[in-house]
Amino acid sequence: MKSIFLSLIASLGALTPLASAQNCDKFETDLIAGQHIAAGEVNVTNSGSHLRIGIRPEHGWLLEEVHIYAGLDPVPLNGGGRPSPGQFPYKTDYDPPAGRHVEMIPLADLGTQCGDHLYLAVHCAVVKLDRHGNVIASETAWAFGTPFNKGWGWFFEYDLCCCNGQPPIDLSVGPLQIGRPADFLVTGAQAGDQVYFFVNRGLIQCDAGPVLRPFGGLKLDLIAPVYRMGIVDANRLGEAALQVRVPNRPELVGSYLGFQAAVAAGGSSVKSEALHAIVQ
Repeated sequence: MKSIFLSLIASLGALTPLASAQNCDKFETDLIAGQHIAAGEVNVTNSGSHLRIGIRPEHGWLLEEVHIYAGLDPVPLNGGGRPSPGQFPYKTDYDPPAGRHVEMIPLADLGTQCGDHLYLAVHCAVVKLDRHGNVIASETAWAFGTPFNKGWGWFFEYDLCCCNGQPPIDLSVGPLQIGRPADFLVTGAQAGDQVYFFVNRGLIQCDAGPVLRPFGGLKLDLIAPVYRMGIVDANRLGEAALQVRVPNRPELVGSYLGFQAAVAAGGSSVKSEALHAIVQ
């Protein structure tokens, strides 16, 4: 991450990462292949802008196909009452097979907001390879949860987390385009407030980030390592604007980063909702 914003972001130094969130804990479940084989882990978190679903195969398994359903309505079934993973809206194929998958779904696409109850299903085709890259085992895998009435497989449920309730300050992030300036704006601060802008690799969990001791012990929702992009004094309208140039590096395209702002006011310090944004 330091290489992404090397000339733009100063490290926060010896901030203390926390082990877990006080609320809005990350949801984790097993990835089960062939109905009974432990094949990895699936985890779900959300920010104020995106639902994040992470799939990490283990024990030598790799991902060949990923099919994900997420929505306010139960998982759709075919005429026989069975799920149809091929019809799930979020699909990815891997050639060669992959050791990790992260699906970032904008909450706006789901028509949801924090506090909403979601139904999810994660279906994968997993394989094992020999040292020459030949497939030596293949299975269907599902994220463990509540079994479907027909066929094998599971769905699970997730409540979108409201990290900060209604945060007193609001952060907006402009488009992140390589080689171009990106605009960040905080509103809702008090005139003269010192507003800090932070970035991380995209891992967000409520109150699971570093402790900001000069902020009265405020805890960020960005998981360490976290970097400071800049400090701006709010104007008379309570707005603070920061502009940062995104490096002209094509390999950054498609990367999701996490952003959050905070106002330094001792024990009265406040933070914005943490947001995801993709580099274009």
